[in-house]
This record gives sequence, structure tokens and C-alpha cells, in this order.
Amino acid sequence: MEKDKRLVESDLAISMDPDDYSMTFDLSHEELLRNTIEDRALKKGESIGFKKGETIGASRKQEEIARAMIRDKVDKNIIAKYTKLPLSKIMML
Repeated sequence: MEKDKRLVESDLAISMDPDDYSMTFDLSHEELLRNTIEDRALKKGESIGFKKGETIGASRKQEEIARAMIRDKVDKNIIAKYTKLPLSKIMML
């Protein structure tokens, strides 16, 4: 909470532009704190989404590699070893 307060106070002190000045002071202290907290939540949500996207993308890439290896008639145990996919998943490809 103290960090939020300092952030808001520094935001109020930094802006010298008259438009920023009036916009900033039009918001209440509570609104500025809420905006700061919402911004943090949004950034955290984006970070989680990116991580999930990377995981899904990596999984699809592993499956693509496994399919290519299957077409080349590579032993399924070898495919599992190198793609880190479970044998049951490889059998379904």
C-alpha cells in the first residue's frame, strides 16, 4: 500500500504538462490507486497468457516433430524419448 501511495504521489509530482496536470488531479486518490492495481493485474494476466501460449505452441511443435518421425518410421519409444511426449499421445498421432 505504501508503494502504491508513493507511486501515485510521484505521478502527481512529475507531470508539468498542463493537460496531464488537470487530468491527473481530476482523478481521486482512490481512482489512481485502483488504476495502478488494475494495471498490475492486467500485466500479470498478460504474462500468464503468454506463458500458456508458449506451452501450447511448444506442445504443438513436439507433435509436429513426432508426426514427421512417425512418417519416417522411427521407433515410437525413440520418438517419446526425444519429443518428451507420452507414448500414449504418440500412439494417437
